[in-house]
Amino acid sequence: MTGKSAAELRAEQLTDPEVAKIIHSFEAVPSKEDLRHWIGRGYIMSNGILYHYSPETDEDNAQYVVPEQVRLEILQEHHDSATAGH
Repeated sequence: MTGKSAAELRAEQLTDPEVAKIIHSFEAVPSKEDLRHWIGRGYIMSNGILYHYSPETDEDNAQYVVPEQVRLEILQEHHDSATAGH
């Protein structure tokens, strides 16, 4: 997962139908209601990539929205490697 370009991250996000739906809502001549809906749920777009933050906290810490098909790879990378903390 690490070291991927913005284009690669975006391509991964677009392969997840649910994530792609949110991205398209931001990019396809969005209505104000659509934008308010997704922004109110903590989603933002930056450089073509979808991020999520917790609107209930004061944190400005938005995180990359991980597509479903990449989640197992990330879990294995962070939990099964020799340098993992588990």
